Amino acid sequence: RLDDTVISDTVNTAFRIMEYACEKEISVVASRIIVQQVLETESLVQFEKLGEIPVKGKREPVLMYSCASALVQKEEAVSAKREDVVK
Repeated sequence: RLDDTVISDTVNTAFRIMEYACEKEISVVASRIIVQQVLETESLVQFEKLGEIPVKGKREPVLMYSCASALVQKEEAVSAKREDVVK
């Protein structure tokens, strides 16, 4: 049962983030955890902090980001520190 609760919470949070993105007409929205995982890869993506958004079913608001730039190919990439990538 605990496994179901954990999965259900993740799915519910993802659905609520998707709902928020549709309402605000934002094509890519990510939570803090997703942003951290993306920044651990070699991809150069810039995110813009949207702030802490209340999410139905969660006690605490969820910190959300939108994608502020497209992915670039490695040949065209300009090096950037992780601290500089998240605004």
